[in-house]
Amino acid sequence: GRGTVYALGARGGSPTLRNLLRDEQRFLPLYEVDLKVAALSAVEETEEHLLWISLHLDVIEPHLVPGVTAVGPGGASLAALRHALEVIPGKRVIGFEIVGYPSLKENRNSLLALTGAELLRDNILTWWGLDEKKGGW
Repeated sequence: GRGTVYALGARGGSPTLRNLLRDEQRFLPLYEVDLKVAALSAVEETEEHLLWISLHLDVIEPHLVPGVTAVGPGGASLAALRHALEVIPGKRVIGFEIVGYPSLKENRNSLLALTGAELLRDNILTWWGLDEKKGGW
């Protein structure tokens, strides 16, 4: 529904999606807003709703993720992306996906795979890490 999708740091997307989200002030390109501030704003606006995070690798600086499916100029550093993801309360995250990874036929770049794996690992540990009180995950 309206007001439930945010595109933070997007440099692409279909014209229809961009227009819809811009009308709702939910399309926030990197050159217009700090990624961490945008993420914090989205978290606050969604109150206590559960969150599904979809991270498209093309939001990252191209030299860090060579071979992503939609390359554009600019991009976030890994540090900026990590800081933005840190403000998202883990108890509200019900899913996290990383998209934009090309098929093996298109790209066998290990840097891209390592970057995606590192982000996935870091956020799994941050949002759903070990609960010492319960003795498990």
